Amino acid sequence: MKNLIRLSEYSRSDVENIFHIADELQRGKYKELTT
Repeated sequence: MKNLIRLSEYSRSDVENIFHIADELQRGKYKELTT
């Protein structure tokens, strides 16, 4: 989670999108894209 230190380099919307994608990945919704 060291990358969180660099979040200031992104706009708020980008950060929210990154976390949304990460949440979706954890739910396996993008499993077909990562295999």
